[in-house]
Amino acid sequence: MSIKGIFFDFGFVIGYPAANIDRKYFYLDWDGIDTIIQDQVLAQNLRPEVGRAELKAFFEREIYGIFVEHELTDTIDPQSNELLLNKLHLVFDCSINQVLVDRLLAHIDTMKYITIDLLAVKVITELKQKGYRIALVSNMMLPGKLLKAKLREANILACFDNIAISSDVGFIKPHPEIFRQTLAQSKLRANEVVFVGDTYQQDINGAKRVGLNTVWLNNRHEPRAMAVENPPDYEIETLSELIEKPILCARNTG
Repeated sequence: MSIKGIFFDFGFVIGYPAANIDRKYFYLDWDGIDTIIQDQVLAQNLRPEVGRAELKAFFEREIYGIFVEHELTDTIDPQSNELLLNKLHLVFDCSINQVLVDRLLAHIDTMKYITIDLLAVKVITELKQKGYRIALVSNMMLPGKLLKAKLREANILACFDNIAISSDVGFIKPHPEIFRQTLAQSKLRANEVVFVGDTYQQDINGAKRVGLNTVWLNNRHEPRAMAVENPPDYEIETLSELIEKPILCARNTG
């Protein structure tokens, strides 16, 4: 069966973090805690006993720690937006609503450390113009609207027919459900889709579990030994190689 859709991971495929950044900043902008305290609207509603140390401890315990625990165990995403709505009363002495959450998110948004790769923009745009259905399947601790805003800023949001972010969907890759939901929304069968990801365990192994064709963008040089028993269909080092792969060359446009 011909390939009709291409699903992409985000991190290290489309967006790249600043060099040498602490991995914890992939999850949350810890420096933003200082600007929360400087935000007059937020600061005046903090509980009297809450300062920088207490805020950091809150995010460590109630948001980051919970996400990482699930990421390492059952791959069920605790959905940070709901966590914030339900737990911000621990540090704020006011009514907790989405307006407050969104104002807080602006300070801890990790997308400020991410640069959208121009080659990825070129490749995705070209594939979209060829008629493929394009989707994004990505793990992210903070709400997916932050990532969507980054794609909008790079003028490629419109290229995506579907976007599945773990914090919105409720499942973390390699959980099969995040892939299944994206397939259902795209109205495609697994064997009609190629998934492109950079990590073997979360991306390639997860996608193969539901029958997707896989392209391993091994640009961070993960050991090939981990893929010996269940190898990807293709391995590439740059996204430009994707268009040249035989799996895309014989596409049936009907």
